[in-house]
Amino acid sequence: MQVFGIVEVLQQFVERFILWHEPAERICRLVRLIDKHHFDAHFGKPLIVLAPHFVGLDAGGIRLQIDSGGASMFANQKSRALTELMTRGRSRFKGTRMFVRNDGMRPAIRVLREGVPFYFLPDMDLGARDALFVPFFGVICATVPSMARLAQITGARVVPLVTRMVEDGYEATFHPAWEDFPGADLEAATRRMNSFIEQCVLPMPEQYLWTHRRFKTRPPGEPPVYRR
Repeated sequence: MQVFGIVEVLQQFVERFILWHEPAERICRLVRLIDKHHFDAHFGKPLIVLAPHFVGLDAGGIRLQIDSGGASMFANQKSRALTELMTRGRSRFKGTRMFVRNDGMRPAIRVLREGVPFYFLPDMDLGARDALFVPFFGVICATVPSMARLAQITGARVVPLVTRMVEDGYEATFHPAWEDFPGADLEAATRRMNSFIEQCVLPMPEQYLWTHRRFKTRPPGEPPVYRR
């Protein structure tokens, strides 16, 4: 299932300049937080904010930073200048910390234990290493179980935040904290995460970042999904 929203991708690219440079007041007008009580109920305790890869992920994350601070993790870009631009843009509000994925999970564990909300985007194909092969829209794909592991280690609650692009900006909607997560079975917990994200994608498939090639890594012996 791949539905590319070219208009949405281009729009969020342009609006990143607002999110990374404009005053907080303008961002608060552009991005509305909905049902924030789900987040507030666990603020100050170990808390993972699950943020699937929709085009509005920067909008929701930065809007949350303005209100509550927090921490997140990103991958180094091929361009050093772009990496520095993204880091400055995503960490310019007080109380925000940004980590590089190459540093591993230790920084995330530390801030979670300090009661700092961790804005986490785990729905990416990072290769077969440390991944589990579980379904996503009926296709077996490499999925890192890091969110379940973080929750196991720190006792963090998981509160999803799904950001949707709308006509006059963005709506970032919090969902209730997950009960009985992760449990003892990491694979079941990772399947649960993928299933939840599927349900979020169905109403707006054009806003999911399919360009991340979610099905790139194949289980041994299975043919590729994408043409090279």
